[in-house]
Amino acid sequence: MDRPLNILVIEDSAADFMLVERHLRRASLDARCRRVDTLADLTAALDESEWDVVLSDYSMPAMSFGQTLELLRGCRPDLPLILISGGLGEEEAAEWLKRGAWDFVLKGGLARLVPAIERAMRDAAEHRAVREAEQAVRDGAFRMRQLIAGLPHPVWTCDPDGACDFLSERWVAYTGIPADIQLGYGWLESVHPDDQAGLMSAWNAAVAAGSDFAVEFRLRRHDGAYRWFDTRAVPLRTEDGRIEKWFGSSSDIHETREGREALRVSEARLSAIFHISPAAIAVSRAADGLFFEANETFLSTFGYQRAELIGHTAIEIGMWQNLAVRKAAVSALRSGKPVINREIRLVRKGGAVGEFLYSAALTELNGEECILSVMQDVTDYNATKHHEEELRQSNAELEQFAYVASHDLREPLRMISSYLNLLKRRLGASLDATGQEFIGYAVDGATRMDALIRDLLEYSRVGRDAVHETVSLATVLEEVRLILGPTLIEVGADLTIAEDLPSVIGYHRDIVRLFQNLIGNAVKYRHPDRAAVISVGWKDDGSSHWVAFVQDNGTGIEARDFERVFGIFQRLVPREQCEGTGIGLAVCHKIVEQHHGRIWIESVPGKGSTFFVSLPKAA
Repeated sequence: MDRPLNILVIEDSAADFMLVERHLRRASLDARCRRVDTLADLTAALDESEWDVVLSDYSMPAMSFGQTLELLRGCRPDLPLILISGGLGEEEAAEWLKRGAWDFVLKGGLARLVPAIERAMRDAAEHRAVREAEQAVRDGAFRMRQLIAGLPHPVWTCDPDGACDFLSERWVAYTGIPADIQLGYGWLESVHPDDQAGLMSAWNAAVAAGSDFAVEFRLRRHDGAYRWFDTRAVPLRTEDGRIEKWFGSSSDIHETREGREALRVSEARLSAIFHISPAAIAVSRAADGLFFEANETFLSTFGYQRAELIGHTAIEIGMWQNLAVRKAAVSALRSGKPVINREIRLVRKGGAVGEFLYSAALTELNGEECILSVMQDVTDYNATKHHEEELRQSNAELEQFAYVASHDLREPLRMISSYLNLLKRRLGASLDATGQEFIGYAVDGATRMDALIRDLLEYSRVGRDAVHETVSLATVLEEVRLILGPTLIEVGADLTIAEDLPSVIGYHRDIVRLFQNLIGNAVKYRHPDRAAVISVGWKDDGSSHWVAFVQDNGTGIEARDFERVFGIFQRLVPREQCEGTGIGLAVCHKIVEQHHGRIWIESVPGKGSTFFVSLPKAA
């Protein structure tokens, strides 16, 4: 069109009229708009100018939509009338569409306004063509067929009783069925089975009432595919009002219909996600934080009932502890900067302050700039993280103390032991049996204390200065075999190591200590009545860790002691029966924990034990 569109807007609210104009400008639609709000003004406007389309609010104080519709049908039947409403239900809107409104647009969904206008203009052009065709029918069938052939959509005619007596070439080409087979009611075979009953019911009702006909149904194409069509028909009457013919056209709306359905499904899905999301989500006005919507998580997180929140502003209820933070977020959004996972503090109902990760995006609702806010409550998480950091620092200080204390304590113990041995050598001949025994007790005590401190020092060194890398378990076990070789030979133990041991991620020194302690324990707690048989193997349990094991045929462990043996200074047998400080398995447990693994036991008392350890797989 070479000129601007002339759009007549029936609206009592100047603000809503300006909102419509703004949407038209944003869509780059060249249009001149005029507002009227009374029936007299509408009549005058129709007399004074030619209009391309009429947009009408449903609720008008001085006139009803029914009056508007009746006036236009009487004097401008081809002038498109689009109904705009903010609160009209779907069923009521559908009824007005049946009665003659051309389309329906919600005030909160004005994005559909321009497409609706464009479609109405196309339909108006078709209507005018139909009117011209009606005149052509009256002038002669030949001229009518010439006009029909030029129309862009399939058209058809029916006799006064509703039986089809003509189908255009476009209809025949689409269906791929000869026209003579489809005349009468043969065309119904091309309609989708699920749509046939509703279509015929609506058609029979229109024929009986002599009223305009409009329905959407699926029509089978020549290749078997079904597509949606918007079909409309009007009765052609003689001068005395008698129906002499029905004239109809069918427009392919498949993409529009599919898009509408996809939009409905998408909106339903988004609504479900919004309401069941574990994150707190709300929609509020950007200007002042007035809440339009909030999900259940948001309400429960902040302690509000829906009525206490919706329609109130965040400022009003005191939700923002620092308004400058909100202002900065809104400013960032308006300048196009992302607002994602910002740490903020918000006030719950009752005054409690919580810590949140805040993400937001700008959106538009009912023509207003709004903020979609998504919040994750991290109050408990941050508190836990703080306590964990305090605990980690405390453990590090304790380990440092144990290391220093153990190292420094060994020096005076070595001095005590040395002087006791020197005293024994120099005065041994002059001491009686009791004196000799007392010195022996003292030397033995100092030696055991040195061993205990040495093991404690080893325990505190676990993970110290650790550098994790790929460690071959085969190399580790060969190193352990060399370290324990003399002991194994001395007691006659048989050690078998699997040949295909995998590699793990860990600290080489600590993993050597781990297997040295486990194999050493198997030797130490061997059964007195049989030679020690020890085997080392592995398995893959499908997780991110390899599972290695050390199996022996020793004395075994009672199930009640499975956890206890990993405690520091824990011994299951008297010192006279077996040497040791009770730290070895505690060291093993700490090493495995440092590697984010697990250690556990399977054992049968009197038959032997199997120690399992899981260690991270190397890539």
